[in-house]
Amino acid sequence: MKHKTKITPSGWNLPADYPEFIAILKRRIRSAQLKAALSINRELIILYWQIGRDLVEKQESGGWDAKVIETLARDLQKEFPGTGGFSRTNLYRMRAFYSAYSLPLEIVPQAVGQSICPVPEPILNIPWGHIVILVEKMKDPLQREWHARNIRCHGWSRNLQALVV
Repeated sequence: MKHKTKITPSGWNLPADYPEFIAILKRRIRSAQLKAALSINRELIILYWQIGRDLVEKQESGGWDAKVIETLARDLQKEFPGTGGFSRTNLYRMRAFYSAYSLPLEIVPQAVGQSICPVPEPILNIPWGHIVILVEKMKDPLQREWHARNIRCHGWSRNLQALVV
């Protein structure tokens, strides 16, 4: 069966089903880009939790003080120029994030059943800035989880979230 063609401004003939095909490809590309961004965000949240854990352990067992944290922030910023997230303030936020989600892991028959990071799924799926507000303003983990679900579901901005919290 012969398809109708459409002449482009440059004079080329396009098949009649081209607009539908390109629309489908654009949707797939945007969907993949969104999934990639969410995956990157999730990995960063887990990394920040792990950094927070390491800082707590160093401060408790190694006697690290504020000056060591300041030096660490400077060294990380120097090593990763143009990459945000490693300021002294943010390192302390990572520490607070870990403290908010440092519940002991459940005892399970096999180590495979244990999670590396006990942060609830809804928290792992929202941006770091939102998590900072939740950790700083809410002590109740269930309340933080409820807000995280709504941030994701309703697309709440940090400004709106700050009003709700």
